[in-house]
Amino acid sequence: MKKITIYRILITISVLLLILSIIFSLPEIITDGTLSFQSLNNVFGNAIIITLFLTHNIIKNKDIKIYNLYKILFRSLIIISVIFCGIMSYTILKIGFLSGQDLFWQISSVISGIISIIFIKYSQQKALKIE
Repeated sequence: MKKITIYRILITISVLLLILSIIFSLPEIITDGTLSFQSLNNVFGNAIIITLFLTHNIIKNKDIKIYNLYKILFRSLIIISVIFCGIMSYTILKIGFLSGQDLFWQISSVISGIISIIFIKYSQQKALKIE
């Protein structure tokens, strides 16, 4: 019982951090239409961490009491990742590829975005047995 409670607390904290990073990113998106690549990496990283906690909680602890909430959470993570991948693509198209450290952040954002979508979908199929 303690493991389930710990994982639920970790999932809740991670979701709150994801919501906070999205809220702090909104003014930049609204005013400029683009987003810094460090903020994109924060969003994708939080989505991956939430997916890890969710998948482990469902598979290892057999925590399926709130199955519908987990399905909604997985789907919302996919939607958030796809939306932020769209913002990332628009940003790259708008400003082009940069050089130096900015190029590093651009490439890491692209990789993080693709990995987050693939990982969330794979984890959803594995944890919830959805095909």
